[in-house]
Amino acid sequence: MFRWAAVTVLFFGLGVVVLNAINKSTSQKAVATDELVFTSSTEDIVAQVGENKTNLVDGNPGNNQPKVDAPATVTVSRAGVNQPLVIANARISSMERQEIPAEKDGKLLFVGTDIKPNRDVHPDDVFKLTISRLVIEDEKVSGSDVILLDNKSNKKFRLWKGGEDPLTPGKLALDYKETTFYKLEVGDEVQKNQMVALVNPVLALDDLGIRAAKLEASEADRRASEKTRDEAHKRFQQQSLLRQKGAGSDEEYRSAELFWRRYIDEESGKAALVVQSQRELNAAVTTLKMHEIRSSIPGVIKTIYRNRGEAIKNLEPLLQVQNRDRLRVEGLVEVQDARTISRNTKVIVEPSQPEQPKLVLRGHLQEVTSIGVCLQGGVSTIISGSEDSSIRAWNPGTSEQLWALTLKHPVKSLACFSGKSSHVVAGLSDGSLVFFSPATIREKDAIKSSVSGHRGIVHSVAISPDGEYAVSAGEDHSLCVWKIASAELVQKFTDAHRSGITSVAFAGAAQIVSAGKDNSIRVWAFDAGKIDPSMLLSFDKRSGDVSHLGVSPDGKTILFDQGKEIRVLSLADKHLLGIIHCNSGGSSSFTNFAIYSPDGKTVLTNGGSDGKVQLWRTPVNNARPAELRQYIWTGGSSSCCAFCPDGSFAVTGTQDHQVLVWTLPNKREVEETLFGNIALNENFLDSNSRQVRIWVDLKNPGWLHPGGTATLVIPGAKVSVAPDK
Repeated sequence: MFRWAAVTVLFFGLGVVVLNAINKSTSQKAVATDELVFTSSTEDIVAQVGENKTNLVDGNPGNNQPKVDAPATVTVSRAGVNQPLVIANARISSMERQEIPAEKDGKLLFVGTDIKPNRDVHPDDVFKLTISRLVIEDEKVSGSDVILLDNKSNKKFRLWKGGEDPLTPGKLALDYKETTFYKLEVGDEVQKNQMVALVNPVLALDDLGIRAAKLEASEADRRASEKTRDEAHKRFQQQSLLRQKGAGSDEEYRSAELFWRRYIDEESGKAALVVQSQRELNAAVTTLKMHEIRSSIPGVIKTIYRNRGEAIKNLEPLLQVQNRDRLRVEGLVEVQDARTISRNTKVIVEPSQPEQPKLVLRGHLQEVTSIGVCLQGGVSTIISGSEDSSIRAWNPGTSEQLWALTLKHPVKSLACFSGKSSHVVAGLSDGSLVFFSPATIREKDAIKSSVSGHRGIVHSVAISPDGEYAVSAGEDHSLCVWKIASAELVQKFTDAHRSGITSVAFAGAAQIVSAGKDNSIRVWAFDAGKIDPSMLLSFDKRSGDVSHLGVSPDGKTILFDQGKEIRVLSLADKHLLGIIHCNSGGSSSFTNFAIYSPDGKTVLTNGGSDGKVQLWRTPVNNARPAELRQYIWTGGSSSCCAFCPDGSFAVTGTQDHQVLVWTLPNKREVEETLFGNIALNENFLDSNSRQVRIWVDLKNPGWLHPGGTATLVIPGAKVSVAPDK
């Protein structure tokens, strides 16, 4: 009986141990697999590519088939993500601003300065005024600092420098000088301690003259007392000698001593009066200066509250100056994320800079569907095609329309070549193409047309780097190769895609990249004017919203659209090099076009339904895809775009019939990343939003403006991630 009980207990114990082991193993597996999967940011992907070169495009690295799937995802543990904390819509403001007050009651003689503003000033805003200034005699002064007075022509003077110079009687004088002043306007720059206005100083000037005269009179009295003292001292010494010889009386001796000591005290009193007069003169100078309203900081005038001739009271603000050199960016961050941010942390600042078009070229009667730029002999010409069946040329320097070419069918696509001779190839809605050179457009037989080619719309045209061949892409799923010089069809490659082809581009001289409505990008070999039907690569699962996708100038990377993202893919190893995220609100995504600039450092995209064209820093070589410009046009969405070959400007065509010319940021702005330091991580929580403020201070590189917005990127911040539900 006892044995059976012992055996039962033994087996029961072993069962408990095995069950615990199974539960522990299951728990470990659950913990190991309890991870959050998300599409990684550019930095995470670039980091992984650099570390292990994992194929992020092809789902099966060992598969040799040309088909390539969309970019893969990266797993991150649920506890937290060691990725940059991105704070959008942070506000840029001036870190230093001043409401400049008046220090005296009175009437404003002017709101202006003696330094000419950096703008054209209307003659009515220029006026002259005679002002008084205190000068001091200095025989060592030279050059432009020398001031000569009419009544003291043999002496040299200079401006009295306040505390640096003594108020020496006999060395001071008042100089009256006629000075030219210029009216200040909002937006004018002012320097530190620059005069910006003057309150009527007539009484202060009179008081200054009185105090200066009083100082001279006090000094004259002191000199007279000094001489009287010295004379009394001599008489006292004579009486002392006579007394020693027994010739003088004690009464005369004491009287001489009394007068001598009296004049000593009198001279001391007169000297004190000189010091008092000096202090009063200094106070008069200070009072006069208080009528001059000066800015204590450098900056730009934001607001002017009073005008010339109006009254102003003591300590009442006259104008506001903002220092644009020192900026502060204020953002809101979730409280759980703010706890991981420390003060003085270095932060990346990515400003958002809206910009209006430099030029608006009007002439087309319907939507502008295609556009390009030819550069010949340093002169650029914009070529635009439209649904109104016309091709027009524009001078971007003068906004002048150079010529217009009327065709039988709407223009759907266009490509320009700039070299020793320039070429334009345009695709029409009926499947035909037009070939011509802008330089010889007015000559007889300058325009050549294709007879056969596509069946249906020609969506895109590309010209080879040597300018000899053109490749067209059509709605009929085909790619056609043309000899530009003769407009001859060299090859028609049918069924290049399963649907209409919307974009074609050269990737160097040996490859062609096409994008179709079948949501794929395909890469083909090109040699001696022929396309090899054997497809090299295929990138599938595009969203298909962007009809025209660009290839980098070096032919090494392509742009791949996927919803709210434009992805940069390598043609050599099929790796994902970076992602541009659409920052438009709602469900808006990229549309119409995404192309590289001529140097490949920026990408121009169309931002979707909000009609916003955006210029981005290309996200390669670990660079963040920062938005450099927001090109704003409210008339209609942009349907096509192009860069000038020398990178001097960009141009877009719109659905409301306009051709828009845009300025591009300079090289420093494109290549330089702005950094600031966190100056405040607020300890007070907004109970409604559960957010706290942070301040980031930075020096203005010259192109930022207070009042704008920016995105703050805090590298390596510990960002909380909500668990899956």
